[in-house]
Amino acid sequence: GVQEFDTLMLRYKYYSFYDLNPKEDPVRINLIYEQAKWQILNEEVDCTEEEQYLFSALQLQVGLQANVPQPVEDPEDDIETALNNLQISLDGGGGGHSNDYATGDMLSDRQLTAYLKFLKPKRFTLKGWKTSYFVFRDLHILGWKTSEESKHFPNQPNISIQVKGCEVVPDVNIHQQKFGIKLSIPRSDGMSDLWLKCESEDQYTQWMAACRVASRGKKLADVAYEQELSSIKAFLSMQHPASLPAINPNTLDIDVDDYVAHRFMKKRGRAKVRTKI
Repeated sequence: GVQEFDTLMLRYKYYSFYDLNPKEDPVRINLIYEQAKWQILNEEVDCTEEEQYLFSALQLQVGLQANVPQPVEDPEDDIETALNNLQISLDGGGGGHSNDYATGDMLSDRQLTAYLKFLKPKRFTLKGWKTSYFVFRDLHILGWKTSEESKHFPNQPNISIQVKGCEVVPDVNIHQQKFGIKLSIPRSDGMSDLWLKCESEDQYTQWMAACRVASRGKKLADVAYEQELSSIKAFLSMQHPASLPAINPNTLDIDVDDYVAHRFMKKRGRAKVRTKI
């Protein structure tokens, strides 16, 4: 049992970080971060070598930014953000049907259209990528062979997918110019997959944001779509190579024991690990 003056070491059993708000949950965020850091260093969590170095680099940036003054946001921005968060939480509750009914005409006007490559992987078959004309409307992805067919036969698409309830997985690599989206669609006989391949970063950003918000039952005119666009753009910007290194590694005093697990240290050596970070 726990005695008086005993010290308790508490930890999170589940990393429930989806509802974190940086302005309201700084203590919880720091606790999760510290727990993740020590579990990785003590090898309590399995991770690949690349994942280890990525976390080490993020850890280094956290330390460097700790002493840098952070910008002060306008109070109006806080109010606007709070209102947007309130709208999203209300839309996600039990009142979704009444909201759709009230704003259905407005939300259905906005759509995405593009020629995209797609792939429907099937067992024991090796079919390649095909190209179709896709329309993202409301919560559905519709596909025709050409844009002319979509005009002449609007109610007869070759592909029709309800995105709500789908699992959306990114498959993106800026360096390789790879902009893919994987949709796992729930069926009565299990899950089926559809892969979409976008031509550019901007196209990927729009379609990925649309898929994510639609999987949660939101339409393109919802405020959540714009927020998702900003989030994806910020993530992709971090993958763009910098013209010059922002930090000179030779000027940093890095103790690699604080950043990398011991087994990676033995594999690479301290000097190489330090350069990698």
